[in-house]
Amino acid sequence: MARKSIANYVRNSMGGSRNAAQRLGAARNSSARLLNVTGIFASGGAQAVERFLSLENLSKKNATDALLAIADFVCPDGGPQDEGIARNAYITAIEESPEIASIPFEELTSGQMLLIVQKSMVNVVCGRILNDIGNKIIMLPDDIDVAEKLVVQIKEFVTGAISDAVSDLKVDVNNLSQHQSIDIVDEVYRTALRSWPGQVIMNEQVLFKSRL
Repeated sequence: MARKSIANYVRNSMGGSRNAAQRLGAARNSSARLLNVTGIFASGGAQAVERFLSLENLSKKNATDALLAIADFVCPDGGPQDEGIARNAYITAIEESPEIASIPFEELTSGQMLLIVQKSMVNVVCGRILNDIGNKIIMLPDDIDVAEKLVVQIKEFVTGAISDAVSDLKVDVNNLSQHQSIDIVDEVYRTALRSWPGQVIMNEQVLFKSRL
């Protein structure tokens, strides 16, 4: 039953896995911009990011402050709802990585940057789901404790799905163009969402009921 519920959500609310990335709207573009910055960082380091974004002293900041400093490029504020989801997803991804606060930005590894991308993409998908819950497009069980546990399980599952997609696609962040970045982002989202119906196990309990 849970598998059917998730499959229905991906098919109806998200427009199917093939169209899922496009349905994420502005959040999709933000993910691509962040991946593009990651590629620039991987190939040229912190100073290359400074030149690309015309920002000074990024390399002198710790990684947390540097990543917060580029937030307006990754996800401009004040845009459509999807852009708000993307901005919150990005900031949350940084907050979920407290270990980078003590690392100078110039000493961050490309792998650590890619992990921020992955966390941000996870948060985009979860943000979209929570938004649909708030709009009652998705109905959680009435039991609050059960509903809270299911929301946690959603986050855990999406995290695994995005991580597996990045691994399966053998994403290489070196020398990425903007066009390549958006193609990769689309494929990661599609691959992750495509895996939902076949991987979720919830002990025969309905994860959520889509009204669509």
